[in-house]
Amino acid sequence: RINFNPILAGSLRDRDWAGLRKLLHQTKRWVFPGAAAASALLIVAFWIFSGILIPEKGLNEGMLPLAILLTGLTLIAAFVPFDNLMLVSGFPGLQTLQHMILVTSNIAFNLAIIPFLGIIGAAAATGLSYIAGITALFFFAHRFLGWNLLYNRMAEPALTALVRTEKSLSKSRGESEC
Repeated sequence: RINFNPILAGSLRDRDWAGLRKLLHQTKRWVFPGAAAASALLIVAFWIFSGILIPEKGLNEGMLPLAILLTGLTLIAAFVPFDNLMLVSGFPGLQTLQHMILVTSNIAFNLAIIPFLGIIGAAAATGLSYIAGITALFFFAHRFLGWNLLYNRMAEPALTALVRTEKSLSKSRGESEC
């Protein structure tokens, strides 16, 4: 995220919609496979340590929760760098709401699933809450920016509305139009 925020903010400021779409395309192309590979390596490393090197510790029971958590994180990996999109787009309230959805869904899913599935349920609930947070980002980006993040498409009318919003924000701050 730290590396993406300046690029996102600059592209939004310059209204470089093609640059934003290219950034998302490249992120989907590289981050998802990288996250999947890293997850697979982590599972193999955990298996080696818990099952071969120190089997007496009983850590192998954590394999399934680890796999569930990593699956959830891998599914959303390509979109995590865009997590602050609403903030850098001038919608800090929506950014806050997005994170509130993530936290609230995490609590709700944990309360609903842990009594039945224990630690496996906790892993599933956490993975589902991350997916809920990214789903909120999809909705807000589509609704307020006109950018369908899942299919990487932009709607022109929404972009025009965003430009109008930026101009009105600049005027309310006392900035001159350039």
